[in-house]
Order: sequence, then structure tokens, then C-alpha cells
Amino acid sequence: MTIAAELATRINALRYEDLPSDAIHWAKVGILDTVGVTIAGSSDPSARIVSGFLATAPGPSLVFGTSKRVNALDAALINGAASHALDFDDCNNTLGGH
Repeated sequence: MTIAAELATRINALRYEDLPSDAIHWAKVGILDTVGVTIAGSSDPSARIVSGFLATAPGPSLVFGTSKRVNALDAALINGAASHALDFDDCNNTLGGH
């Protein structure tokens, strides 16, 4: 079995109920943090350049900080650029967040 197939098998077998509560808590903290820094960076020129460069067609996925919805891949690229625009990367465990 390939690594990808083994990973897919394990992911498919995983149930939410089996996750440790600490893992769920910290996943929620990480997601909330990412949404926050993405919204903060959504008006940065770098995020707007990426958005303007793509020939985005309407789709189901939200571009954070706007009311615009585009396809999932374009939203991932635009939101990814926005999330890193202000350089709020986690790089120090003693900071306790952003």
C-alpha cells in the first residue's frame, strides 16, 4: 500500500468523536486565528494583486474580507496570500497567539 493510500485509509476511518478534546480545542483556536489574520490581510495590496491577476469566475467559496465568491482554488490562493500578507506567521510559542 502506498503512503497516500494508507493516509487516505486512516483519514477515512477517523471519527470526530475519537479526537482528543485538546486537539479539537487547539484546532478551533488555529482556525479562528487564521480567519482573523486573513481578514486583516485581505485589504493588503498583495492580496488585491493576486485577486486581480486571476480571471475568477463566480463560485461557492468566499474571499475573506469581501462579499466576493469564487471557485475553491482561486479562493484558496487569494485567501492564502491575504493570510500571509501582514506576516503574522506563528513562529514563537511564547507569544500565545497574534
